[in-house]
Amino acid sequence: MKAKQEGIEGLSQDNSAFWDELCGSSFAHELGIVEVNKENLKKFDEAFFRYYPYLKPYLGEIQSDNKIILEIGLGYGTVGQDLATHAKSYTGVDIANGPVAMMNYRLADNGLQNHCHAEQGNALDLKFPDQHFDQIVSIGCLHHTGNLKLALEEVQRVCKPGGLILFMVYNRYSLRTLAAPLIYLFCRVYMLFNRKFKVPSEYGAFKRWQRDSRMDGSPPPATEFITLDEIGNLFSQCEILKKEIRNLGKFKIPGTSVKLRHYLLGWFDRILGLDIYVIAKKN
Repeated sequence: MKAKQEGIEGLSQDNSAFWDELCGSSFAHELGIVEVNKENLKKFDEAFFRYYPYLKPYLGEIQSDNKIILEIGLGYGTVGQDLATHAKSYTGVDIANGPVAMMNYRLADNGLQNHCHAEQGNALDLKFPDQHFDQIVSIGCLHHTGNLKLALEEVQRVCKPGGLILFMVYNRYSLRTLAAPLIYLFCRVYMLFNRKFKVPSEYGAFKRWQRDSRMDGSPPPATEFITLDEIGNLFSQCEILKKEIRNLGKFKIPGTSVKLRHYLLGWFDRILGLDIYVIAKKN
């Protein structure tokens, strides 16, 4: 038990270091954003919700005014700012200081700091009392903790009866994940002919790298992939209201500037998409 706890703590430290670079930094770079200010954050947020057009509707399904909200995993702060705008109180939690600083900057910049704040914390050991929050949101975070089931047990513990939980995790049966062995083999062979081309040498690290990486190309310390059928096994205190597969990569035609993602969203991604979105209600 002690060794397991030490392993969790070690992984949490690695996660803290890795995610200190904001999730979304590459996206911001693509948009030409190099400075954090209100204008650039608005530009980022508008582009973010255009790229994930289904995300606002998911948030709308659980949002109502005057609620006590917890968000786990803050990234660039786009979702958190949207949640805080409607909240009675908002608490954002992240394992790393960088996203916490970004979220608190956003809250202060929008005059929300009196009833909303962000703090460092571990999703595997939330420092909140039982049955405290009306709504809990975690988009693309809990599968990086190293123990998704434990993280969701903590989420259920701090959620009030009747409270709503929205979270996103990675789909094990996405087209990208299913094709990973062939893509890995191709990349390893290609590296023999192009010394500048680099991918992680270990296959597990390569699968993590396919989904997330820092600006320097390093993969995250931990990533879990699950299936739609496994969702129910992760909950002991909730009713699953919705579970859907969404999201695709850019699907750019090689040698052209043509991107097919826009035309495939809404049907193809519901079959072999990258992410699983879940809405659950605490019993």
